Amino acid sequence: MLSPSTPLRDDYRGRDPRADGRSAYALAAADDGAWQEAAELYQQAIDLAPDWTAAWMGLGGARGALGETAAAMLAYRHALLLDPADLHGASMRLAVLDPTVVPLFASPAYVGALFDAYAPRFEAHLTQGLSYHSPADLVAAMAEVGLWHFAHAIDLGCGTGLGGVALRPSTEALTGVDLSSEMVATARKKAIYDRLAVGDICAFLGAEPVASADLVFAADVFVYVGDLAAILTETARVLRPGGTMAFSAQRCAVGIAVGTDMRFAHAISYVDAVLETCGFAPLVLRAQSGRRENDGDVPGLIAVATRL
Repeated sequence: MLSPSTPLRDDYRGRDPRADGRSAYALAAADDGAWQEAAELYQQAIDLAPDWTAAWMGLGGARGALGETAAAMLAYRHALLLDPADLHGASMRLAVLDPTVVPLFASPAYVGALFDAYAPRFEAHLTQGLSYHSPADLVAAMAEVGLWHFAHAIDLGCGTGLGGVALRPSTEALTGVDLSSEMVATARKKAIYDRLAVGDICAFLGAEPVASADLVFAADVFVYVGDLAAILTETARVLRPGGTMAFSAQRCAVGIAVGTDMRFAHAISYVDAVLETCGFAPLVLRAQSGRRENDGDVPGLIAVATRL
């Protein structure tokens, strides 16, 4: 996970070399936990390069680490003004500081860039470092209710293909889609998908034919989606009557929340309600962790639902 002071990408072009030096010193200070020094250095860089989005993000992180919430939020809001596409995930960091302001989803620019950078170490980190097993959990949950064969499955947020590996034995035709071109390139090398696409998952579903899939599968994808109504509505349109939606998510106590890990969590009661609203009947809906972090199970949930 990024530290609170680390910009996702250095996006300033043609800056004053003095600003560059101050930013480099700020990063080093943050790495040492010298947050006051980091904040002062980021402010000096901004004074020299006021349109440098990454420096504003770094300043927000440093102010937040110092407990200066209002100043941190001001910095993140300024970063959003400079970069409405939100490459650095400022909207998510704002939601961590103010739980009453939760975005509908993490920006596609942020998620795509994050996973492009993450792709080379993604699988090793998840499977070895985090003991990740959500795809296998979802396949097992579907088998519990007698679902083990699908004519056409769509793997949303397919990443490098961990879900595809779990689904391939039970699927005649398998489609994968992900925002990250680097992740899709890795998945393509495995030769397990019949079709792969790079793009926003909701937009992808919106372009698919009506009633063209038997299963829509999303393993830990909704950690980057807040309000699930839009994507579940598109899923219901793409699924045949009686088709299956299976997904895992992180879990919170009430509603929707953004955690300090910069991921969305959903309450089981919220998931139950939004599934019903969007035309699904839950077959499996329970608390179940799909990975470990910081020597503990990350609170999670799994859902298997049928399209009415």
